[in-house]
Formats: sequence, C-alpha cells, structure tokens
Amino acid sequence: MQRRHILKLLGLSALGAVLPQRTARAAESVVVVGAGMAGISAARALQAVGFTVTVLEARERLGGRIWTDEALGVPLDMGAAWIHGSGRNPLTALVRTAGIRTVATDFEAVALYTSDGQRLSADEVKAAMEVATDILKELEAAKTHDLVDESTSIADVLAELLPQYELVGVQKRAVLWALASEIELEWGADASDLSLLAWNEDRAFGGDHLLLREGYGKLIAFLARDLNVQLNTVIREIAYDRSGVRLKAADGRVFEADRVVITLPIGVLQSGAVAFAPALPQAKRAALSRLQMGLLNKIAMRFPQPFWDEEVHSFAHLSETTSEAFEFFNLQRLHAQPILMALTRGAHARSLENLPPEQVVARAFETLQRAFGRAIPLPEAFAVTAWQSDPFARGAYSHVPPDARRSDYDILARPVQGRLFFAGEGTLPTYPATVHGAMLSGEREARRIARLAE
Repeated sequence: MQRRHILKLLGLSALGAVLPQRTARAAESVVVVGAGMAGISAARALQAVGFTVTVLEARERLGGRIWTDEALGVPLDMGAAWIHGSGRNPLTALVRTAGIRTVATDFEAVALYTSDGQRLSADEVKAAMEVATDILKELEAAKTHDLVDESTSIADVLAELLPQYELVGVQKRAVLWALASEIELEWGADASDLSLLAWNEDRAFGGDHLLLREGYGKLIAFLARDLNVQLNTVIREIAYDRSGVRLKAADGRVFEADRVVITLPIGVLQSGAVAFAPALPQAKRAALSRLQMGLLNKIAMRFPQPFWDEEVHSFAHLSETTSEAFEFFNLQRLHAQPILMALTRGAHARSLENLPPEQVVARAFETLQRAFGRAIPLPEAFAVTAWQSDPFARGAYSHVPPDARRSDYDILARPVQGRLFFAGEGTLPTYPATVHGAMLSGEREARRIARLAE
C-alpha cells in the first residue's frame, strides 16, 4: 500500500505563479494577521510589488502551526513536519535555497508488533496492506452509490465494508491499524468525523515525503527575514468599511491599513476570539460553522540508546482497537539521535490533552513496552504538544466533516468588500492541511490584492 494520499489525483495548481510585474499604488498598505506560512507568503509577495506590509503575530515566535523546537537538543518539528510530495512541490526548491537538508520517509518501511511483543513478518504486513488498499478503493467507489450523500461519514461505509472481508486475529488488527493510519492519522480526525464525499478529493504532488533536518522553522525565518513582523500582537477586533480596515489588539494598540489578509486557523475563527465589525457575511459564517479542525499531537522522546529496529521508518503496536493507537516514527534516521516521535489523532489526542505531559509520555511508553518488553529504558527527555488547547491554533489542521462540503473552503476564501482577504490551509480545497497549501493560499490573496491596485 502506498502511504499518504494513496488514491489522490496528481496535479498542479497555477496559484504559485508570480504576481503582476507592476508597482502598487504608493498609498496602498496591507496588514497581514498571522506569521505562519500563509501570512509570510502573502506578505512577501505583496512587499515584492510595492505594498507597505505589516505582519501581526499573536505568538512570541514566527511560524504558527509550524513550530521547530529544540528542547531535546536537535530541531524537532512539533507541528507541520513533512513536505508532502517533493516532485514539482514549490517548497522543495525553497528549502534548498534556504540551505535546509531533507530526508525521505518511506511509509511502507513499517514494523508492526503484536500484543505479545512479536513482530509481524514482511509477508504478513504486505498482505494486510493489500487488504487495506482494496478497502480504500472500495471507499472511493462507494461515493457513487445512491445511498451516499453529504451526511455519510467514512465510518458509515467502513461499517458495511469490513464484515465482508471476514478478517480475524492479527490480520484484522493489522488492517484496522493500516486504515486508521491512512485515513484518521492523515486528517487528525476519527473516521466518523470525516465526510466520505470530501475524502480523497484534494490534489497531491508526486515524489518523496521529506522531513527537514533543520526544521520548518528555519524556512519560515528565511522567508520572513526582510519583513516587518510584530510579535506578541493579539488581534481582538477587525473593523472594515469602504475607507479601509482598523484592527484592535488586546493591549490597546490600533493598526490601520487599506486591506487586511487574515490567516487565522479555522479553529480560531470559530472560537470568536476575533470580532468582526460588521459581522462576516452569513454564507461565510455558515461555511465556517460546517468545517472542523482535526487534531494531531506529538510526543517526542529521547532515549539513552535505541531499542528498535533502526532500519524501519515507523512502527506500531497492534491491539484489538485503534481508538488509542500511537504511531511511532524513527527520528534516528533524521538526527542520528535515539529519538522517537509518537503521533496520536482525533478523540484520543483530545483526551490526552486533559492529562499532564508526564502522563501522556507514560501512555506512549506503556505502548512501547507492549511492543518491545518491559526492559526497555525510560526516556531521558521528552516534549509534548497540545494543539487543541493552544488558543492561537485550536487544533492541527482542517477537514470536511459529514454535512459539510469541499466548496466551504472556497466560501471561506472569498474576499469581503475588497477589504478582508482570507488565506490559510483551510481556504484551499485543492491542498488543504498542508504547508504548501498554506503558502499557495497566501500567494493567491496577494495576487487578488495586487489586481485591485493596478
């Protein structure tokens, strides 16, 4: 089974094209809210053609949901991590220009362990992956069924499909894990929260999936090097009329401009943390209420020495249910350090956020003990994310739940009165939930604004 976007159509968006080669009117000023990839890409594109641009960022750092942390002594991407598809992906050339080294992840180089600590053979893993691939193909075909509509979740169809395969024992556990990894971990959401009709409809680049040795944070810093970015600036209100926009910060500061590019995550917009005056159009508010933020959290653990197969790229322990599954990635390949990164998603990730970080690590470590035995060493250092609890994220990235539709992304992207412009991975139906999608959405809004100023 080919991991990550297994059935997605390959294609290219024209959004990365350069802006019109003319200088904007001298009076034109733009405020960009958010210094993540969408905001930085919009700001760079606008500044390049003559706009006066100010970027306002609520955090004390750049990047937003890109967060490269060095708590374990090496740069670890605790938010966005991969370049998904290196072929013709605009990020690939950027990271090379920024001097960032990359390492490819082979999602098929996976080891699966049973409850008694035994590893499945290569043939057993291959057979399970082949069954999972067949089921994924049937999910795709089910979209044309008369009984499927916008309210149908992936879980609804899986409940009908799985009994037909008569899976038992370790094969059943392996197939269920593969499906959870491909579908739920991919989107940070349980299958019951994912619309079947919207699933697998976005585009993907071909080529390898790359991790960044120096981290995405280095790329963000490189792209923002000549921008006017004001950190620790939490925006509470955005007012707009025919004359321009006026933004009020939590500390009382006021920022005025001709236009604003808003790159806040969907979860933050849904929370009401930022008020709009006047309120956003009803269609935009309705689309916003229908979409959801998924949750993918990470537990990074450094050990005294490796106890796992250093050749595998990822591994997991198989249990009777995948509801509390972790997927472990071998970062020794990336940093030559005995570091594992555990990923968890959806409802399980949300439940873990209610625990202290030490207990979250203990849960992941207990899973490792079930796979490798109780004699494995304790981690000597760790780092844990809690993206749902983060007031400036409210989740990891967007997805389309039942009763929503992919066109809701387009509705969120519509400008309002030529003053408010929206960018971010949650405004691009072709490449949602990706860093390159965020970048392309920022360039898209910059082009819209540049055309208005011609």
